[in-house]
Amino acid sequence: MSIFQFLPLLVVLCLYAAYVRLAARVTRLLGVGWLQAFQFAALVMVLSMLGRVVSSYAGQAPFVAAALFGTAVHLALGAWFFRIERRLPAASPPDGQAVRNLPPWPSVCCS
Repeated sequence: MSIFQFLPLLVVLCLYAAYVRLAARVTRLLGVGWLQAFQFAALVMVLSMLGRVVSSYAGQAPFVAAALFGTAVHLALGAWFFRIERRLPAASPPDGQAVRNLPPWPSVCCS
């Protein structure tokens, strides 16, 4: 097995990551770096391969249903992966000091 067999997968991964990065730039989505673009591209590629394996064992779905399902999966995956909580830097320390330093609940809501 040659390493050149993986070259098309690497090219597809790079092109999809560049496409994600360009889409983030066009929509002015802040905080999407190259690392996140490559992670998302790899995730989509793995899920696409798994979908291809499942469809080969379970049978092909009609084209319209498959296209709608694929679009919905890509949109849901993008919404989950690029949600605001992942993009914004953490405002509090990881040990939860900011949560412990909050005043008690009644004084927050009723003052």
